[in-house]
Amino acid sequence: MNKTSTHTYAFLAALLLLSCCLHAQDIHYSNFGFSPLNINPALTGVFNGDYRGTANYRSQWAGVPVSYTTASASFDMKLASKKIIPPFRVGVFMSYDQAGWSHLQNTNLYISGSYLRPLSESDFLSGGVSLGINQRGFKTGDLTWDDQYAEKRFDPNIISPDATAFDQSIFYPDMSVGLNYHRQSPGHRSALDIGGGYFHLNRPNKSFKGEAAVKCEPRTSIYGSTNVKISKHFDILLDAMAQFQGPHKEIIGGIGARLYLIDKRTKQLAFQGGLSIRDGDAFSPHIGMIYNQWKVAVNFDSNFSKFKTASNRFGGPELNVIYIFSKVKRTPYCELCPVYL
Repeated sequence: MNKTSTHTYAFLAALLLLSCCLHAQDIHYSNFGFSPLNINPALTGVFNGDYRGTANYRSQWAGVPVSYTTASASFDMKLASKKIIPPFRVGVFMSYDQAGWSHLQNTNLYISGSYLRPLSESDFLSGGVSLGINQRGFKTGDLTWDDQYAEKRFDPNIISPDATAFDQSIFYPDMSVGLNYHRQSPGHRSALDIGGGYFHLNRPNKSFKGEAAVKCEPRTSIYGSTNVKISKHFDILLDAMAQFQGPHKEIIGGIGARLYLIDKRTKQLAFQGGLSIRDGDAFSPHIGMIYNQWKVAVNFDSNFSKFKTASNRFGGPELNVIYIFSKVKRTPYCELCPVYL
């Protein structure tokens, strides 16, 4: 086995130092409304229907070496209750993201619950909490090492003994809370949501070096979104969100329109489009549609920040899907009249 060079140890020390000292940022989507459990556990079960599934995929900066890939999915539902509006809701949220040649990745699994309290026929307040486990790690197999250079030239056929010697992986628990106000009159399309979530409440240790504790920075999300019915076939969509995590911040706002071709109790067909702007970073046009229980949107980020020199304004695409299942309500049992027996 070749002896590890001084440069190799220096690189490893720098890598571990960066992984411990740099502030990490949680995953985020331009169409944040398609990943509700990622912005607030209090949004668990806040939808028209009985069961909801979501799926999200985002590819960012594919044209530069340090690209990002993010995927997530969730499932939430209302628990059975004798009340017309079930107060308790539960859900599960999973996410995965990976970046760079070292495959620095985070895998998360959360279970969330919320309690919804009606304030009036149209106003509802919900509080939620999520508990989960995170796995964080990196691999060094795709990195280049000093002993892979022969006669001052890099030889990819030389396998360095250091290639997988420094792989790291850690696990840590996590906890988040949130509140949400929802307004929607029965049978009406217009709706409003305002709320906020507070993530990493327990400030878990995410360090790759057990002797040096590095607390995960809490993330705060504050948002508002509304769907305003203008006419029988036309709605205006507005949303905005601000997120803060350590030295990082994200402020994004969007406007859109939705055209209903069919809007019946048993069938819906609508198309929508709009534009979101992330403060100081990118703008993101999107298109989408609603077909019965399906809701789909596609958007593309285009950088206008200083990073556009490296990305060539190519931020990356994002795909979002929501499916909502509603059970058929039972009709009251009616006994047969004895006259007809």
